[in-house]
Amino acid sequence: MARISLAAAAACAAALHSAAANDVWPMAAELNQGSASAVIDPAFRIACSSSSPGGCPDPLTAAFVRYNNLVFFAGQPSAPSGPTITYLQVSVQADEVLTLGVLENYTLTVPASGVAQLSAQNQWGALRGLETFSQLVAWNGQESGAASYAVGGLPISITDAPRFAWRGVLIDTSRHYLTVSAILSTLDAMSYNKMNRLHWHIVDDNSWPLQSTTYPNFTLGAYAPSAVYTHADVENIVQYAWERGISIVPEFDLPGHAAVSTSRQLPAAAQWHVHPDSGAAVPRNALRPLLSDAF
Repeated sequence: MARISLAAAAACAAALHSAAANDVWPMAAELNQGSASAVIDPAFRIACSSSSPGGCPDPLTAAFVRYNNLVFFAGQPSAPSGPTITYLQVSVQADEVLTLGVLENYTLTVPASGVAQLSAQNQWGALRGLETFSQLVAWNGQESGAASYAVGGLPISITDAPRFAWRGVLIDTSRHYLTVSAILSTLDAMSYNKMNRLHWHIVDDNSWPLQSTTYPNFTLGAYAPSAVYTHADVENIVQYAWERGISIVPEFDLPGHAAVSTSRQLPAAAQWHVHPDSGAAVPRNALRPLLSDAF
């Protein structure tokens, strides 16, 4: 997926002949650069070595394909002339679980020509380094149709780690339903910014867009039958996020913020009362902590 339109890239191509280390976002913790430049070889590839018993840990194999496509987002380059970067060697020490506080540090060196080196403690740091490498590459389109991808400020040496363990975005699909594709696009944007937490406020008084096999009538409170996330949708979103080093943090509010669910499904025999603040009618007994159906 291209992160800028081809039209926008073509408009700035004359001025942007090669990216430089100051294009890295967020700003790297430590960065040193030179003044040379090189183009990315048309046969450029990303390779991995790991001391982990299982070899290069997931999700890096899929990430290598994704970032190779991001580097060459406008198509294959023409035959190079001058210095080239031939491939990116990724070294990972361990396969680690994606948890809050897991190390995401990495070091990246890009020489004036030859092989770039990316090393990290685990796959999550390697993902952040892959993003940094992709940000260093700029497309140089030509009217003749020839094109190249160049890196400026070489040689570059970057040592980086996040300043904050929790770097997140909040979405609220109860008040504003988002399609699955919109959520996936949000996750892409988060990965470009090296974020690692998606706080998903998925249900509330306004609507209940999440499928429930135990209480199927919950989704009668969705905005529309099509505005419902199935279990397969959620699994897809969670997997897509994990492949980008992002954890999903779902929010289910009980006993408050659940008028839609209680009015649609929980015990009909419950006595109703009007909430003194909101004026909403809710079952008096349905969300008592001692009732197993409430949880």
